Amino acid sequence: SANQLPDVMFNKPFTLSRFQDYLLDLSGTEACKNNTLAQGYALNGKVLGIPMTAGYEYVFYWKDMFQEAGVEVPTTWEELKEVSKKLQEHFGANDPDFMAIALGAKDEWPTYPYMEFMPALVSGNGQNWNDMAKTDSPFAEGTDINKAYHRVYDLFTSGVLGKDPLGLSKDQVTNLFAQKKAAITALGDWGLQDIAGAADSTDQLGTFYLPVRESASEPFRYIVQGDSFMGVTTHSKNPELATAFVEWFYSDAWYPGYINYVSSASSMSNFPKDKDPILAEADKAQPDGEMVMYDGGGDDFTAIQNLV
Repeated sequence: SANQLPDVMFNKPFTLSRFQDYLLDLSGTEACKNNTLAQGYALNGKVLGIPMTAGYEYVFYWKDMFQEAGVEVPTTWEELKEVSKKLQEHFGANDPDFMAIALGAKDEWPTYPYMEFMPALVSGNGQNWNDMAKTDSPFAEGTDINKAYHRVYDLFTSGVLGKDPLGLSKDQVTNLFAQKKAAITALGDWGLQDIAGAADSTDQLGTFYLPVRESASEPFRYIVQGDSFMGVTTHSKNPELATAFVEWFYSDAWYPGYINYVSSASSMSNFPKDKDPILAEADKAQPDGEMVMYDGGGDDFTAIQNLV
């Protein structure tokens, strides 16, 4: 608002378009050439930010609780509903505060694995929000968001979120999940550190990708997105030096140590990273899964969103 941007700034996928007039094109950098996601978020042929990480979304669950309740990892939406109901019935019988799925809807944003990503997963269209902005009836029956909403509404009103899903925050439900007061929670890969920090042990902790498909004959899709897009602003008095800093950050002088410290996946082809064994379980369960690269919304979508 003061028209004073820093030399280097970070963006989310959905804010790149908002600042596109204030960001330099980094297409010619080595960091861009070696980044696996940057080109996928280019605007008008320009790469305005280099994503620091590749973010995957997981469903964390307790294996011993699944075993006790006699359920298995679901691979379809209907199976997820049935598994959640059985978990709620089994553990809720002796614990009125039990939640099959820990959500933390008091904060609202923790609903994003369902409310934000599911429409893109339904059809495998990572540009879902941008396409919605170009149609006169974006919520009509048969659209991706309409299908996703009805599935989510059915799940959320089935009792599997416990007795007070709107009264608990993300931190509260994460701690309760870590104490096995819940059997399932959906978070990004960063959630592993939060859970591990609050749990006595992660020996029985597992992951799978959120199954949104209706039947096993459909492709199994999962979300990946770039995060923390590092860009250089047009306000920089030293754009060459700022660009050199970006190059340094994504070089062997810094990036390998950084990416091995955080739980997120690498976005750099020249510095790959093995996933944590707990997170890798989701890939082993769906070796033929289709990756959907998620875009948070471009100019047209943002313009409409700002009017609401």
